[in-house]
Amino acid sequence: MMIRILRAAAASLPLCVFAAPAPAQTYPDRPVKIIVGTAPGGGFDLTARLLAQELGERLKGSFIVNNIAGAGGLIGTRAALKPSDGYTLIIGGLSNLVWHKGVYLNPGYDAATDFTPIGIIWGNPYVLVARKDLPASTISEVTAAAKAAPGKMTVGSAGPGTGQDVMALIYAHLAGVEFNKINYRGASPVYTDMIGGRIDIFFDSLTTAVPQIEGGTVKVIATNGAQRNPRLPNTPTTTEAGIPGLTLERSSWFGLFAPAGTPAPVLEALRGAVRDAALSPVFQERFRAMGGEPFYVSAEDAGALILRETEKWIPLMRQAGIQPE
Repeated sequence: MMIRILRAAAASLPLCVFAAPAPAQTYPDRPVKIIVGTAPGGGFDLTARLLAQELGERLKGSFIVNNIAGAGGLIGTRAALKPSDGYTLIIGGLSNLVWHKGVYLNPGYDAATDFTPIGIIWGNPYVLVARKDLPASTISEVTAAAKAAPGKMTVGSAGPGTGQDVMALIYAHLAGVEFNKINYRGASPVYTDMIGGRIDIFFDSLTTAVPQIEGGTVKVIATNGAQRNPRLPNTPTTTEAGIPGLTLERSSWFGLFAPAGTPAPVLEALRGAVRDAALSPVFQERFRAMGGEPFYVSAEDAGALILRETEKWIPLMRQAGIQPE
């Protein structure tokens, strides 16, 4: 009798093995949430929506964008710390995975240990714009005007901890000037006041600034990419303008990350899909059309990029007087 039972159990073993496919074979079997730490619109949100569409098609599942705005992206990034089952992902960028470490005393996460890279897919530089009737039209002229009247020239900020805020403060430090920084909730209200003549200059993400520049509501001063941007070929870089410390290594980059501990088969599936999407000519053209720079940084290289960015920007933020709160 015991022999028959053992034989029956042995005979059923292969069926049990093949009845339990690996996670990568079934992933995703329910909706996947991609968290964005900002309101709809802008680079983080755009990245999420394009990836949600691409991943849905490539992995045959449902990927849903979930905007959790607040504190310059801090609240949303914290919300993505768990669960680490592959069904909660986060759009990570230079601001929330590097600059937050210099802005917040206890952000509640460490990019190097709490998030696992899936892939970085594109970036765009920041661009310094000014109200149309500002007499200064170059960085050297802006700097000279600010030095002539300390604290009088106004600079807009999309909010403390945002990239726009960090860029403004570091520019002031490197140029040795004092601005009257005015905080807003996002970029849109900054442009409203800039068009109304109440804001003089603003460092903004190129993709959101381009419509204003091309619409003629503001004038462009410089970009801080490593090279001139094809969308603004006549606009000098901050390095060309004499402030190389403002230049970004790989633009202000965006990518997809997962909470640490996400199963390896799931990460493998996601990384393959993100890589294929990032290298797709059609996908890349979408970013170029907005003035962005499409590029692919693998999961293995993303960690090293974050480390280099951290080693550059955190000391510079401290020198600029940005103290964590």
